Amino acid sequence: MADPPASDPPPGPPPDSSGRDPWHHRRRDLTLDGRTVTVALETAVWDALDAAARDGDRTTDALAALVDRARGGGDLATALSVFAVAYWRVRSREGDRTPRPGPSPALTAGLAAVAEAGHDGGGGR
Repeated sequence: MADPPASDPPPGPPPDSSGRDPWHHRRRDLTLDGRTVTVALETAVWDALDAAARDGDRTTDALAALVDRARGGGDLATALSVFAVAYWRVRSREGDRTPRPGPSPALTAGLAAVAEAGHDGGGGR
């Protein structure tokens, strides 16, 4: 019996071939609206945020500033993680990869998830 054809991998950050532990926390400095903050996130989350920023033709700092403005409170690291999950969940379901004017549905969904998490105390639903 022949093996089934391999399906295309879902969109998202490329697999980490560097041998880095994706769950290891890395600290990075971000410049958000003129102020510098240090955030510690898992390598896998940084990779997802970097890919989402590239996907939207922006820097990771610019994307993080959008997330920072969207959160209603709570921790920035949590907001960035919530954004990354929501963004890639929607992005993986999008069939048409043609760029459209305006914010992408994945960006809109990611920022909405951050705002919702901030309004309910950061715990999500």
